[in-house]
Amino acid sequence: MKKEVVLQIENLHKSYGQKKVIDGLNLSVERGDIFGFLGPNGSGKTTTIRMILGLISLDQGSIILNGYDVQKDFKKAIGKVGAVVETPKFFQGYSGYKNLQLMAGLYSHLPPGRVEEVLEMVGLKNRGRDKVSSYSLGMKQRLGIAMALLNQPEVVILDEPTNGLDPQGMKEIREMIVQLSLEQDITFFISSHLLHEVEQICNKLGILKEGRKLAQGSVKELLQKDYEAVEIVTTSREKAVKVLQSTGFARDFSSTERGIRLKVDKGYSEKLIQKLVSSDVPVQYVIPENQSLENYFINLTEGGSQIA
Repeated sequence: MKKEVVLQIENLHKSYGQKKVIDGLNLSVERGDIFGFLGPNGSGKTTTIRMILGLISLDQGSIILNGYDVQKDFKKAIGKVGAVVETPKFFQGYSGYKNLQLMAGLYSHLPPGRVEEVLEMVGLKNRGRDKVSSYSLGMKQRLGIAMALLNQPEVVILDEPTNGLDPQGMKEIREMIVQLSLEQDITFFISSHLLHEVEQICNKLGILKEGRKLAQGSVKELLQKDYEAVEIVTTSREKAVKVLQSTGFARDFSSTERGIRLKVDKGYSEKLIQKLVSSDVPVQYVIPENQSLENYFINLTEGGSQIA
């Protein structure tokens, strides 16, 4: 059964002077997704988020959020949305509870006890009465997410939520996002450049470069492949490439520090080794490469140094 689309971006454009920041972007996020929005620094991720949230205007295109056009029905579109854009700001001399209480005053009809509820949801119940100045960076990130949860959102947008955290802090935020998604039925849209983190929690991805979408789909589908990626460590790169080009099962050769990287049709790795050995190509190692999100991302956004 097809899921409800909660965020639909179509033909989105944004320029500053002559510089195109977003160039014809299309994205679709379904209810229940933990959607990873990836791209190199400067690719336009934060600009896109700011347009989704109505913080900056768009030049062309449309953004439909929770069934409403952000430009035409902003209040309805944003009514069930929470967000943390870049580093959350707080009154350092107030407690976490007091900061949330002040924010809660901006909303009408919040249920009684909502501040305590969100503190518990993000694991700050026991530190809620402490001053924010005593919080670690990870705790401040949690408090920022608590603020985003105050209005009982159906969609939460997070811009680099683990930026600057140590490994333990990253793990805690990651686990919290997954838990909130499952227990509170929240759709997450997460901008990040930390590929390992995204791979562990996101079920869908969109990859951006220079304001253009390079790929979108489920993590499983994007990482599926009909080939094996291997690195051949050899002192005779040119000879190895020449031998393998005639086989029909090897392609996409690129130079590495130790030799060559290439793609081999599934099931042909053994024949590749046999062919090199029988052709007197000196081979030190043949190293298989697991298809990780990091490898996929680098190949997609950068590519290799191609050799003929």
